[in-house]
Amino acid sequence: MDETIAAKENKKNAGKLYRLEELPAAYQAMACASIKFARRVAECQEAHGLEPSGIICKATLEAMASPSKPVKAKKTKKKAAKKKSPPASDDFKSDKSV
Repeated sequence: MDETIAAKENKKNAGKLYRLEELPAAYQAMACASIKFARRVAECQEAHGLEPSGIICKATLEAMASPSKPVKAKKTKKKAAKKKSPPASDDFKSDKSV
């Protein structure tokens, strides 16, 4: 998906194919010409088995209206901090005399 092209196409189609205020609330807070908007559209498309182009089309609008798979904001994955293993205890060293 070319995000820049998708953003331009979504801006071009706004008011013709769709109205921003008619889209689900998750989309209304974003500018239709933004890359973030195009990414969210692509996520919806992929979740509904459509080609994730990021460009709103009639099939995408139908998918957005579908109650079976609601579109949610994608959670970002946080990298888990690596846990360091504790240092070896002197009690278990074989060369230590007791």
